[in-house]
Amino acid sequence: MPTLGKPSIHVRREAMTGEMRRVLTDAVGLADRLEPSLACHEAWPHGLGDILADLLDLFEDHMGREARWFAAQEGSVVPVLTADHQALGEGLQAVQKATRRLTAPQGACAEWERLYVLCGRLHQSLLTRIQQEDEVLESLRA
Repeated sequence: MPTLGKPSIHVRREAMTGEMRRVLTDAVGLADRLEPSLACHEAWPHGLGDILADLLDLFEDHMGREARWFAAQEGSVVPVLTADHQALGEGLQAVQKATRRLTAPQGACAEWERLYVLCGRLHQSLLTRIQQEDEVLESLRA
């Protein structure tokens, strides 16, 4: 039972999930909005909105599987969740590659820089979450 004033693990997990979902959704929208006007710039990460949208889809699918697993405590889903983590990691790598490691060119507009800040927050949060979940999954295999 959670102590008074301290949220449960479930509440913290849901808050983190909601935050990542918001960041991803904002980043997809911003990338899609900026692409038409910035596509002619040689450093613009063409297709970033699509990469982020794919990452959002992977994230949503993973969260659904994870929620079902937590409800059923089914061990057979461990390889599936591990594969999800690998796919999410590959998505993060694709964002890093497309954005030249989240480095906006000199003179980039504030919105472009904001997009990269969102992508950086997403990268750090999702990578941390994947690492934490991998530790839990590893303990279940033992």
